Amino acid sequence: IWRQKLLLNVGRLCARSALFHCGFLYMKVYEEEGYDEDEAAKYTITSNHVSMIDILVWMAACMPSFVAKDGVRKIPLVGRIAAGMQSLFVDRLSSGAGNVTDKIVNRQKSMANTDSDSIIPPLLIFPEGTTTNGIGLMPFRSGAFVSGCPVSPCLLKYPFEHFSPAYDTIHAGWLLFRLLTEVYNNVEIYRFKVYFPSEEEKKNPKLYAENVQRFLLERGHLKPCVGTYKDKLEYQAIIRQTQLPPWVTPKKKAD
Repeated sequence: IWRQKLLLNVGRLCARSALFHCGFLYMKVYEEEGYDEDEAAKYTITSNHVSMIDILVWMAACMPSFVAKDGVRKIPLVGRIAAGMQSLFVDRLSSGAGNVTDKIVNRQKSMANTDSDSIIPPLLIFPEGTTTNGIGLMPFRSGAFVSGCPVSPCLLKYPFEHFSPAYDTIHAGWLLFRLLTEVYNNVEIYRFKVYFPSEEEKKNPKLYAENVQRFLLERGHLKPCVGTYKDKLEYQAIIRQTQLPPWVTPKKKAD
């Protein structure tokens, strides 16, 4: 237990240090009136996904466990930290979505039944499944809502004047370089009260996901997007003049 606590504390310190060196001198956190941190820690954090920096921001904020792609566990040091955070590793391109959902449901139920002294880190899920430009929200996937457990809705925003940290179309290396050339960068975390689903939402995960997305759209003054992860890959392939992954079927052009 003490090793896990040490790892979590060291991880938060390292994440905050990395953010500082990327120009994020401060992290502004806004909490809705009535927000209970102890209560929220028992439920899944559902957040928008704007940038690859999001991971560092959430690690510095509360060191949650992630639903991460399987390749993360193979990255030196990062993989060990992710494992210590009890992250769930999945292959998002595989067809075994049911196994992924089962893992999420089991974790959510175990979290909901823990007490406030538990060292099980909260689970963080980006229901959009990919990054966006920070202006809108893509449709939420239902995996985080199948269990019917309450969720802790949150939003990340990166106010900027010259360069947006949104990882939407540019390469990661160029993003990092531009962040380092800025005088400073801004990030804001908005935490809202735990969202308790209705009986109808518990029976219908898709409805539950749509309503949580609508809640964040209204609170964050964001715009709804209708694109998908595959649409984004096709768009990036066009502007980067690269080949699409073999599993992506291009949309037919209108006549």
